[in-house]
Amino acid sequence: MNFLRVVIAALACMAPPGLPRAEESCSKPVAGAVREPDYSFGYGWWFEGYSVEHILVRCVINQSAERALFINWVGAGLQGFARPRSSMYVKEVHRDEQQEEYQDRIWYGANLRRLDIIAVRHPSTMRGPDPLQEAGRRTQPSTSTATVSSPATPPLEQSSRVAVPVVPLRGELGRNRVFLEATPTALGDLEFNFDSRVVPGESGLLIEHHCTYALLGNNTHARPRLLISIEDPTLAQSLFGEARSTEIRSWTRAARPEFRASRSASDFSLGTTRLLVSATTPTGPVLVATLPIAFFVDR
Repeated sequence: MNFLRVVIAALACMAPPGLPRAEESCSKPVAGAVREPDYSFGYGWWFEGYSVEHILVRCVINQSAERALFINWVGAGLQGFARPRSSMYVKEVHRDEQQEEYQDRIWYGANLRRLDIIAVRHPSTMRGPDPLQEAGRRTQPSTSTATVSSPATPPLEQSSRVAVPVVPLRGELGRNRVFLEATPTALGDLEFNFDSRVVPGESGLLIEHHCTYALLGNNTHARPRLLISIEDPTLAQSLFGEARSTEIRSWTRAARPEFRASRSASDFSLGTTRLLVSATTPTGPVLVATLPIAFFVDR
């Protein structure tokens, strides 16, 4: 188990089962806040430093005691809900605490109100075009010429959490956002861990991917059919097979389905894509959440 998953697992053990506490994942002062009659939330970013690795946290804290909150944080690739007094976040492991500012945007609330912000990211995550431009896959050549066994090519590790519907929906997400924000018991937290690494192989390099998920749902309700897929088709097929998606069947933190894939490569680039979470409805699949993925790709 890698370092980040050990940290996340330790934090999870501190909370009552099925009820992660916001302060455990978003405990730092926020960089900005929204205070309106219908919405009260903060957003921010910071590093959690350890002996070798440094975790960049980007987080939205829903400070309402009664209402859930819909968020689409464009540059962070984070879309979904935060339950009352809870949070949604993405954590990335880096070797240092470098950071730089960039123009970003957050859409929030059932009616998608716009919030333009100056956010912070690690320079290594600057891949491809401006994050405000939609893209399913962005890649850049590796900037290091060092061997893959050196610290210059560290693994890419991420952990994310967002709340998703755990009751059946009736049509497009836009028609359901008002209901879900007013009915937080219809939401459950989805936790997703992903790591990608390059290691020496028998005849060159080997790119390895690994991911796990856990959905903390309400087992007393009729469950929706939720599908997980990846926007990049090559990565999706390598992890999930020809179907390029997998149905969520685990509804407890204890059961964490795992997916692994590896392939040989002569060279590699850095890529970014998104995990897509869709709910099956009478009118077809509806995208309910997205989570960011950074990965190594064969060049």
